[in-house]
Amino acid sequence: ELEALEKIDLNEEKLKKEFAIDEYLNGLTGQALKEAYYGEPTCNICGITTGYQGKGSMTVLPAKAAVKIDFRLVEGMHPDDVHRKLRKHLDDHGFTDVKVIYFEGYPAAKTPVEHPFVKVVNAANKRTHGHNLIVHPTSPGSGPLYLFNEHVPMVSVGCSDFLGKAHSPNESISLENFRKAQHRVVAIMDEMSRW
Repeated sequence: ELEALEKIDLNEEKLKKEFAIDEYLNGLTGQALKEAYYGEPTCNICGITTGYQGKGSMTVLPAKAAVKIDFRLVEGMHPDDVHRKLRKHLDDHGFTDVKVIYFEGYPAAKTPVEHPFVKVVNAANKRTHGHNLIVHPTSPGSGPLYLFNEHVPMVSVGCSDFLGKAHSPNESISLENFRKAQHRVVAIMDEMSRW
């Protein structure tokens, strides 16, 4: 996996400019940033609500606050265990009054980068795109792939570029990339027939 990480260009400077940041968390760069991005779990704040939210001003102290968070897990972590650890952390630090509502969770799914199916997908990519894939060992996204990954290999081959802004208001892909991705899916099925 470290070899795969070395081949990935995170476009660090372009992304810093795009997201208007001076540096990445903990000052990470290069290989250390890649190892954190692809190999460490995250805790993300989705939203915070408290206080008066209506029109005009209202100088009152809020009686309650709410925060919605999600955790992106990595291989070997289970959401129920993370939930228990969060509850224990809050309790150990005196926040026994904080209510935690657990909506849903699922473990990470991962196919090893050296799995034969990765080679099948790469062969299809060579046919449709004219070059080898840059293999990312995992994705910092989420989805219930674990339901299938225990029995069959799973890979995700996207069709956007690194500035596609996935899941944001300005998410985009080019029509050319979309068409190439369609051809790649057909080529994957064809390659699988010979696997």
